[in-house]
Amino acid sequence: GDHTINREYRIRRGDDGALRWIETFGRAFFHDDQCVRFVGVVSDVTERKEAEADQVLREATMALALDAGNVGTWDFDVRKRQLRWSDRGYDMFGITPGAEVGLDDFYAAMHPEDREATRQALLAAMNPAVRGDIDVEYRTIGRDDGLERWISAKGRGFFDEAGRPTRVVGATVDITERKRAELHLRLLVNELNHRVKNSLATIQAIAAQTFHAA
Repeated sequence: GDHTINREYRIRRGDDGALRWIETFGRAFFHDDQCVRFVGVVSDVTERKEAEADQVLREATMALALDAGNVGTWDFDVRKRQLRWSDRGYDMFGITPGAEVGLDDFYAAMHPEDREATRQALLAAMNPAVRGDIDVEYRTIGRDDGLERWISAKGRGFFDEAGRPTRVVGATVDITERKRAELHLRLLVNELNHRVKNSLATIQAIAAQTFHAA
């Protein structure tokens, strides 16, 4: 090989039995094809490894929470105009997970009546003078499955030191069932109002006839 070593390994410290992570860099030196010296350095990287493990745990916990809450995530790179979705985000737009998508695909999958309000919310989040948080609800028409869904989206823009927008990130929740329940409730209330008005009209007519007879 290249006669070098770069490894991480664990040790049990002799004095207190503590488990520690060690990183070593070294190089072997040869004379007449025989290793005559091995020189290197070692570092205790326990804190770094613990921080990495903690980060992995936090990411796993976040992924579990997002999955349990039926939440999708998205990340828009302003400079590259690249849009990244989580798998659940793809599902909410009726698009096969992993497919290449951009901002045009995002708008194309949106209900025409909701497109402009959503676009204005995104522009406000990318405007350094406004820096508004995104908090919108809109309908999507699945690109691949044709299904209509209601989506609640929240997001925020991030800027560089010069105040230029760099990213907009956020989360989405499928609220289709809630919207359907609200629509059903409105229909029930309208029907109730209609029936109550009819009943009141009947009572008023009876009362009017009674007063007339008296």
